[in-house]
Amino acid sequence: MGKKKGDLPLTTFKVNKYVRIMPSEYDDTPLGMGPGASRFSSPSGQYNVLYAASDVRTATAETLIRDRFVDDDERLIAQDDVTSKSIVRVSSKKAANLVDLRKPNSLAYGIDTDVSGARAHGAGQKFSERVYNTSEEIDGILYESRFTGELCTVFFDRAVERCLDAGKCTPLTAEPELEGALEEFNVELIPADEDGGDWDDDEDELDDDDVED
Repeated sequence: MGKKKGDLPLTTFKVNKYVRIMPSEYDDTPLGMGPGASRFSSPSGQYNVLYAASDVRTATAETLIRDRFVDDDERLIAQDDVTSKSIVRVSSKKAANLVDLRKPNSLAYGIDTDVSGARAHGAGQKFSERVYNTSEEIDGILYESRFTGELCTVFFDRAVERCLDAGKCTPLTAEPELEGALEEFNVELIPADEDGGDWDDDEDELDDDDVED
């Protein structure tokens, strides 16, 4: 049977030690969430979301770097941007029901590729709210980072407790893979009293909607 307009590509999926980078002030609530304006957040404020990436380099790209260095020859990040963050791994308690936006599903199901691929978040937010309201049994969305091509997940607040467990938060500065990720992306850490790249918290995808106490 052919796919009909409005059909969604659903899959069951388990995350294993997926990575979250988050403000250290929320270490006591590693699966906490709060309102924000990220790619898949609710445009109407109906729900909150939690993001996690499949590896440290992708989480680093999505939270610390993003588009802050576009047309900028000096790729510098202030040390405070790292020392103020923690890292935590999350894994599945049970398989989640996710809308699968991995290639070529967007094309096959007639889903706007801007949902997961555009710099602007309007299409993603609209799609997220549509998915959220389609069925209470849908837990979130599986998609590919537009920066690294690796897998990312976003979970709706209703699914976090039943689907996820979190490890212990540790300082991002203690993460052994961070240095390699920054080197790969040609980014240098500088002392806090020097200027780093321009930063807009609303562009922080894996950290923006994540935590509040």
